[in-house]
Amino acid sequence: MSERCIVSWNALITGFRHLNLQKEALVFFSQMMEYQRPNSVTLLNVLPLCYSHLQGKSVHAFAIRTGVLQETHLVTSLIYMYARFENMNSCLSVFEIGTKDIPVWNAIISVNIQAKYPEKAVWFFYDLLRMGLQPDNITVLSLVSACAQLNFLNLAHSVMAFVICKGFEKDSAVSNALIDMHARCGDIVTAKKLFEGLVEKDAVSWRVMINGYCLHGDGKAALETFSQMQLSGVIPDDIVFSTIFSACSHAGLVEQGGMVLNSMVENGVSAGMDHYACLVDLLGRKGHLKEAYGVVKKLPGKPSATLLESLLGACCVHGNVEIGEKISGMLLEMDPDNPGPYVILSNIYAAAGRWSDAIKVRANIDRRRLRKAAGCSLLIREK
Repeated sequence: MSERCIVSWNALITGFRHLNLQKEALVFFSQMMEYQRPNSVTLLNVLPLCYSHLQGKSVHAFAIRTGVLQETHLVTSLIYMYARFENMNSCLSVFEIGTKDIPVWNAIISVNIQAKYPEKAVWFFYDLLRMGLQPDNITVLSLVSACAQLNFLNLAHSVMAFVICKGFEKDSAVSNALIDMHARCGDIVTAKKLFEGLVEKDAVSWRVMINGYCLHGDGKAALETFSQMQLSGVIPDDIVFSTIFSACSHAGLVEQGGMVLNSMVENGVSAGMDHYACLVDLLGRKGHLKEAYGVVKKLPGKPSATLLESLLGACCVHGNVEIGEKISGMLLEMDPDNPGPYVILSNIYAAAGRWSDAIKVRANIDRRRLRKAAGCSLLIREK
């Protein structure tokens, strides 16, 4: 077949991939193998479509046989493919055998971060420097992300010094990542200085600063930053609203939580289940159980189990039998074999002195042979 034919095959497979028709694309790939030898472009399109480890290994083997494995894009695609199937050993094997340029280093660093191996990611970065290679913005972003996972403040300061020395802080994505890294490593003061020093603050800048205050339990500072964000003309997204709701909940700021909900409506952001869950949690923590139950009844969709469990826990803390009965009933409709609602309802009855009801609920647990997951405690013996 002519070169134009392989282009046609690749175009068809690419089209199926963009339409998320994985099976159809793989069928065409199998048919192509009968008439035309796939090239690296074909394999690059097929690798992300592999829905089993065996399929990915087959494409890898074909790449070895055809001698195209040395191409950078194919090496990085193979690394990401094996990472999807949590085969980090194969990721390392592909990395060690293939061409080692910056995109390949970025891939091996990135997959280790995604797999929650930040220490290995940092060591790969050190190896990159020892090889005399120059990292790019993607490398630096991965390094900052790894440092944020490790939560080592001294390392965070070293990373920032490297970033400034190389001039990467001029990139907005990197500067935002530095703010997030310092907040997660416990240095909210430096995070604030970096934030205030930004020439231009985009939506991500505001989001990471607000989240930083939330991580440090400073709900009031988070709300103040949120107000400044709105005054600056930057429109908050649903992630920012979730973060603000969480801040209000943990700080017990009920009135402000209601204002945030109104702000969502004004900004045209549709409230999702996460937002309602945060609002219910906020009201429950402060003992406003009737208002919280009112939110549950007015939800546009079916409440999540997490939302109801939060409210049931609040009923137990504040001793509200009436709403506790209603919420436990809703939870048991979702999952009749879940012993959790029975146990909490029994505790609510016991706290209210309704021992006969508590005994009935416990008897129901035994009759249905439900078992609550056993808890455990850690005792540290002082010497």
